[in-house]
Amino acid sequence: RKAVKKMGNIDKMIKDGTFDTLSKREKLQVTRQRAKLEKTLGSIQDLTRIPSALFIVDVMKEQIA
Repeated sequence: RKAVKKMGNIDKMIKDGTFDTLSKREKLQVTRQRAKLEKTLGSIQDLTRIPSALFIVDVMKEQIA
């Protein structure tokens, strides 16, 4: 939840213009952090409730996973 919230805060920073006031190095760090969060949490960012079903697949046991 914290990571999704942090990703939302970064998006808000970009929209309201505070991202432009950051230094070049800070912009790069925030951009990299946003990309990393998007890669891992991008699909669950927009969920409003907990999913009703969850499938767990063992990639070591299932060859086609």
